[in-house]
Amino acid sequence: MQVFKLFMKLLERNKGIIILYTMVFLLLSFLVMKTVNGDGVLNYDNVSCKLAVFDNDKSELSNTFINYISNDNKIIKIKDNKETIQDELFNRNVDCVIKIEKGFEEAVLDSTDNNNEINDFIIVNLIPGTMTSSLITGKIDNYMRILSAYIQSGCSIEEAVKLTEKTQKVTASTKLLDKGNVKDYSDLYYFFLYLAYAFVVMMIIVIGNIVGKLNDKEIRNRINCSSYKFFSFNKEIFWGILATGSIIIVMYIIFSYILCGNDLLSVNGGLFIINMCCMMIVALSLAYFISQLVSKDNVLTMVANILGLGMSFLSGIFVQMQFLGDSIIKAAHWLPSYWYAYGCEKIDKFVPGNNLNEITLCFFIEMLFSAAFIVAGIVTAKFKKSCVVK
Repeated sequence: MQVFKLFMKLLERNKGIIILYTMVFLLLSFLVMKTVNGDGVLNYDNVSCKLAVFDNDKSELSNTFINYISNDNKIIKIKDNKETIQDELFNRNVDCVIKIEKGFEEAVLDSTDNNNEINDFIIVNLIPGTMTSSLITGKIDNYMRILSAYIQSGCSIEEAVKLTEKTQKVTASTKLLDKGNVKDYSDLYYFFLYLAYAFVVMMIIVIGNIVGKLNDKEIRNRINCSSYKFFSFNKEIFWGILATGSIIIVMYIIFSYILCGNDLLSVNGGLFIINMCCMMIVALSLAYFISQLVSKDNVLTMVANILGLGMSFLSGIFVQMQFLGDSIIKAAHWLPSYWYAYGCEKIDKFVPGNNLNEITLCFFIEMLFSAAFIVAGIVTAKFKKSCVVK
């Protein structure tokens, strides 16, 4: 088992790559699971702004305007001087300071289509470029535009105020898209989905580096001079590859339990683990095949990232399948990561007691891809050996 022992020693040297991609994967999974709630839709919260208001007009209209602007916002009391206003805005104690100058009501009543100087009587101090500044200015402009329109149409100030308030209460009926439009997924789904990218990139680099060292000219010459046969040499490499995959699978099962809790202990959790094992075998077999074609470390890293990112974007991992075009989906059927992602979708929606045919089909096709990569890798290795002997 000399080759196997050497394989494990080389694996120890490549543990930094495993740790790096594991950290990237865990960060990505954690951010996605925290961004998306349990219903699969993004969280929404109404924004409330902190306002300071100074009414120098003391009119009925200015009072009505202050009542309107204070709705859904918090009024903060501060001193009315330039230095204090600047300090409060700088320290983010208030988002906006509004001053209503004397003559505001008269300006509104006298406003016409050709004489729009109302804004000169509403002085707004805010932090430019912020979301709250856009909300406040939009709310003020909307109110004054509607109020002026009613007054210019001949309404009295009392009628204009009532009609403006009534208009502002008119809202559109909105509904978040869900069933049939935007699918919702569990935390288990998001955790296991992104494993495909991590496994492919990590295994190609790690296994490629190790097999590349074992295929080094000096080591190969020593092995060829020994009693090791081609079959024995590759058998121990396969044992080393399987040991690597097993260690990483156990490690990721532990991580999944930490992030997803007892959901992992369900039937769906068990199916996710089986699907993960299938994808790991695919990644290991693909890594073995690539390692027979590429030997340089920098080229190996480039190939790993191209394959990992390409397969992830085309197979419904980084971009969900519901957003991919039909032509892309058809092409993705030739990629093992598609069947892994498709299996994750089916497992997430699986109800214990239902038919498992579609899920087991995904497992079977992933194993077919693995067998194809292994055969291609062995054929390539034998071809390279025959070329060296000649």
